[in-house]
Amino acid sequence: MSIQGVIQSLEALTEVHRSLLELGERKTQVLIDNNTEELARLLQKEAKLMKLAAEYDQRRMDAINLYFREKGFVPNPSITVSELVKITFKADEKKALLEARDALFETLRKLKEINHLNQQLIKQSLAFIQYSLDLYIGSPEQDVIYHNPSQQANGAVRTGLFD
Repeated sequence: MSIQGVIQSLEALTEVHRSLLELGERKTQVLIDNNTEELARLLQKEAKLMKLAAEYDQRRMDAINLYFREKGFVPNPSITVSELVKITFKADEKKALLEARDALFETLRKLKEINHLNQQLIKQSLAFIQYSLDLYIGSPEQDVIYHNPSQQANGAVRTGLFD
């Protein structure tokens, strides 16, 4: 087995991450539309894809270890693809390995951006929910102290809709 096993595992990882990227883009629209049922479905699909990505990553590590053994090196589980390129001698294998790595990096970069956007949307949604709750029940910073109704001023302000 040549470096092709590593390249194939990198390409499979790229495809899984592209699927995650598509889900992330759909999740953005679902968050904007406030469609919680669809969001739950997308999260289930995302969990399955994450499990698949972990399996493909394990295959990548196994392929690298096999390549090392074939070349007479001691397998190293923490080697990066960039380090693997340095010990690959054939130009066409180096080129294919670099292209597969770059495609995966680009997909991961886009996925990171969309996940950051989705995280911001969720934070804004939670802040709005908290603001709405504060309008109804009052701010938690206000002291809850019993006052005798006969001693209160006539223009007392209620802290919220529900006391």
